[in-house]
Amino acid sequence: MRVRPELDLKAITALSKSPVRIEEMDQRHPQACGEMRAADVKPAEARANL
Repeated sequence: MRVRPELDLKAITALSKSPVRIEEMDQRHPQACGEMRAADVKPAEARANL
């Protein structure tokens, strides 16, 4: 299955202005995992105004 990715420029801009800090994340080593944990998606979505 192929998926065509789309970027939400408003979300990217919001996150670049106010990123989620590592101290706020449940997963303290996000570079070691392939995807965000559910607990970490919520603060990212809030910051991105999604």
